[in-house]
Amino acid sequence: DALAAPLGFRQLSQVSESLLKLRAAELGNYADELEELLKKAVSCEKRRNTLVHSMWGFGPGLDPAMASRVKLSGKPAVMKTETVPLAELRDLAEEMKAVVDGLTYIYPHLRPAAPQRT
Repeated sequence: DALAAPLGFRQLSQVSESLLKLRAAELGNYADELEELLKKAVSCEKRRNTLVHSMWGFGPGLDPAMASRVKLSGKPAVMKTETVPLAELRDLAEEMKAVVDGLTYIYPHLRPAAPQRT
């Protein structure tokens, strides 16, 4: 924890990939599975950050299936707006849940076997 605590998600994912390469032979098929989960997690994190770091409002015409995303960026700040289907937000949430479920499943298989006592 002491080494990982100050790291952000991107750094943690890079460290995880490096450690995975060191143990790939030992982990067998679980290494491939974990590599895919890490790629999905990084992809979800990028999309999540784009969506979360915005202001939100009702969609055009108060359509309950849409929302408006407002983002200030640049210098001088320029306001950009985008209409986002709520289904896109739900899809991202489902993808993130699938990553968590996959990591929860695979975690016990990543721990080294306990040494046997003689």
